[in-house]
Amino acid sequence: EDTFGYSISYWKTFCEKIVQENGLSEEVLEHFRMLVSRNSERSCDYLVRSLEKDDLEEVFRLINRNFDMDLTIYDMYKIEPFLESGYSFVVCNNEEILGAVLGYKVPDLVREYVYIDTIVVGETTRNMGLGRMLISHVEKCASKNHIHLIRLQTDKEIEVYEIYKHMGFAESNLVTMKRFFM
Repeated sequence: EDTFGYSISYWKTFCEKIVQENGLSEEVLEHFRMLVSRNSERSCDYLVRSLEKDDLEEVFRLINRNFDMDLTIYDMYKIEPFLESGYSFVVCNNEEILGAVLGYKVPDLVREYVYIDTIVVGETTRNMGLGRMLISHVEKCASKNHIHLIRLQTDKEIEVYEIYKHMGFAESNLVTMKRFFM
């Protein structure tokens, strides 16, 4: 299974070494230590791994809570097709799922791409780079399969729109059109 872990403690040690090696002032060192200690309760190891069947309920609850949806347990089957997609992952900390990305490959006559249907990070763990980790993992897996395009859909009015732009996502000329029928 293809996984990668991100160790905040590793980066803390690495940054501390760089700061000390460059002979920065004691004031800068003290400021760095203060930032590290202030964030130490948020420092932990993260693991990005493939979505598994045992994750479905927890991911379902995460989606319901964070998107303020009223999906019922009977709607959980909608997540199951993502198990086999190869582009759906969770980010965990000590076996707790903190976020998930649900994506799939779209065959296209011009260019295959990965479509991210859903990306969700728990409210208490936002702004820690977990969404970026998930998208980076999708990119890595897509690249291994010679796919170099990821698409997603979002609303310009929500905060995450600017985050996607900052990550290099660009608006396309594609227009989403809807037609509801019965």
